Amino acid sequence: MGAGVIAPTRALYAARLDRLYDALLDDYGPQHWWPAEGPPETVALEVCVGAILVQHARWESAAAALRRLRDADALSVDALATLPLDDLGALVRGAGTYRAKARTLGSFAESVQAGPGGTIEGFLAGDAETVRRRCLDVWGVGPETADAIVLYAGRRPTFVVDAYARRLFARLGCELPEGYEAARQALLAVTDHDVGRLGEWHALIVAHGKARCRARSPRCEGCPLVADCPAGRAMLGAHCSPVAARRD
Repeated sequence: MGAGVIAPTRALYAARLDRLYDALLDDYGPQHWWPAEGPPETVALEVCVGAILVQHARWESAAAALRRLRDADALSVDALATLPLDDLGALVRGAGTYRAKARTLGSFAESVQAGPGGTIEGFLAGDAETVRRRCLDVWGVGPETADAIVLYAGRRPTFVVDAYARRLFARLGCELPEGYEAARQALLAVTDHDVGRLGEWHALIVAHGKARCRARSPRCEGCPLVADCPAGRAMLGAHCSPVAARRD
C-alpha cells in the first residue's frame, strides 16, 4: 500500500485500525493525556505551552519547565507575551532548544492576544482547520505541534502524524503518503473523528513506539500487534495468522 493508508475498501481498513487501537488499549491502558488540572482556560493554555515545550524533548523535561513557569507566575498569556526572552528562556531551559522555544511561546501568546477576544478560548474557537491555521501562523509551530494543540487543547478532530506513527504504520505494511498533510488526511479518512479516541490513538502510538516499536532494536516478542505486523513476524521468524483471522 505504498500509495497510502486509504484501502480499496475503506470500511475494511477502518475495521483493521479499530482492531489495532483495541489491541494497544488492552495492552497499555488509557494514557490520560494531557495531565493538567484547573479551570478550562488554564488547562487549555497549559496544554498549548506543553505541546510547544515537548517538541524534540522528553515529557519529563517539558513538565519540569511547566512547573518553573507556574512557580514564577509566568504561565499566563500576559506573562508569556511580556516576559523578556532571556528570562523566559531561563525558565524553560532544559526542555530542548530553550531559546527557540522561548521565542515560540512569546509569539504564541502575542497571537492569542491578537486573536478572537484576545483570549485562549477565542484562539481555540472554530473548527479544526481554523484553529490549525492560527497555530501554524505562530513562529516556530509546525504541523505536529499545531495538531497536538488542536486535538488536546482545542478538542477538535485531527491526527498527529509524528515519527512514531510513520514507523508503526510502515511496519504494519501501511506506509503513509509522503508529506505531512497528505498523511494526516489519509489517516483522518479512515479513523473515527471522535476527539477522545483520536487523542488516545496518538498517546498509545507514542507509548508503543517508546516501549516496543523502537527505531532500533524493536521489541517484537510479546508485542500486541505482532500477529498483524509483517515486519514483526519477519523479525521473529514466525508465521502468524492475521489478527483479523484470529478475532473476526
